[in-house]
Amino acid sequence: MTRHLHFALPVVLVACGGGEGGSAAEAGAGAPGAPGEAGLDAGAGRTSDAQPNTPDAATGDIGPLPSLEAVSGDLTFVERFRAGAPETGHLYSIQTDGNLRLRLTAEAADWGAHAVGPDRRYIAALRRRPDDGFGEVWIIDVSRHEAWPISPSTCDARAGGVGWRDQVQVMFSASCDGQPAGVYLAAFEDRTRDASHLLAVPAGAEPVREVFPAVGTSLFAYAADHEVCSGGRCFLKPQIWVADVDSDVRCQLTDGDLGFDDAETFTGADVLLGDRQPAFSVDLRAVTFARNVGGKGAGPEGHFDAFRIGVDLGALYGGRPTCAMTASETDLTARLLDDAYRLPGGESGPASETYPQLATAGGAIAGGLLFVARRPELGFGEVVFVDLTGTKTTLSTPGAEAVAARWITPQFDTSGIR
Repeated sequence: MTRHLHFALPVVLVACGGGEGGSAAEAGAGAPGAPGEAGLDAGAGRTSDAQPNTPDAATGDIGPLPSLEAVSGDLTFVERFRAGAPETGHLYSIQTDGNLRLRLTAEAADWGAHAVGPDRRYIAALRRRPDDGFGEVWIIDVSRHEAWPISPSTCDARAGGVGWRDQVQVMFSASCDGQPAGVYLAAFEDRTRDASHLLAVPAGAEPVREVFPAVGTSLFAYAADHEVCSGGRCFLKPQIWVADVDSDVRCQLTDGDLGFDDAETFTGADVLLGDRQPAFSVDLRAVTFARNVGGKGAGPEGHFDAFRIGVDLGALYGGRPTCAMTASETDLTARLLDDAYRLPGGESGPASETYPQLATAGGAIAGGLLFVARRPELGFGEVVFVDLTGTKTTLSTPGAEAVAARWITPQFDTSGIR
């Protein structure tokens, strides 16, 4: 399999181009520990340049946050140090070689999708409330060790993505006051949580599940909940769209697998047989996403493979309804990855490739693929990086549960937008 990756990966990947926040002293001292964990910051086969942020088995004290001016490393991820326990999640940053792992959150919580800001000091992150499961958008200041929510308390962002429009504005999707989910912009320093301060972004008539703004540009990708009916029943088949904030143009990029309608692969309450979690490549000419596929067992959200598709920005700005590059859609999992992981209990089996994203920096990681392999019903989640030589590196802690990951991207290449 490694040999296959070594030859195929360069060709395919390059072809397309809560509560209120408080200080660390208030929030971090009592974070629950993970008894029996020998070292959360030193995974097998790698070392760390950072001081370990390891829960003490006796006291449950995770220790102080490191002194930072900005987020370091190549990527960030969320890891629950007790698998299956959402309240034990923390955000971390790390290099793709496994070094310089640093904890970024003072308070353990049900953290999820997130993005580091263009100046690397602030992080926008989704966090679920423990009482009603509502998702809130939080800002984390890694320099002052502070965190605060910015989304209104009546808005639920649990199903949405989050990212930075620029150095001031954060974009996210949320359902507010029971209305269908839409796209919003908010100032990251606005702690009032006043709904009237939100700026609604046009994104079509259908509810928006997730967003991915390309920071420093006017482009964003999102998943729209499109309802389809087959065999006398109806379900949602999310589609990936691309839009421009400033010119208010949008185009459809994907339509899921039109031949796949097997709801029996879902064990959870929601059936979403389509495409999720879009992410732009650094040159804005491709989008990666996770797609529901069959034949790989059942799970709460079915099974996901990692896909990539080319984006025709000329079609977007030309006002065309669709903008996918011809014959560019690729199942990266089927073509490139050995879709088998060592699961809890020692057995090997398939896992979903979620949050797929092509590398947004150069050097040794250029062209590589980042994703989170997940089997949530087993409490299994690993952050995985596959480089251009076909080497697959697990960056999260064995035995813990990773749930989301993202490259740190200060800017995108806008030379091909117009």
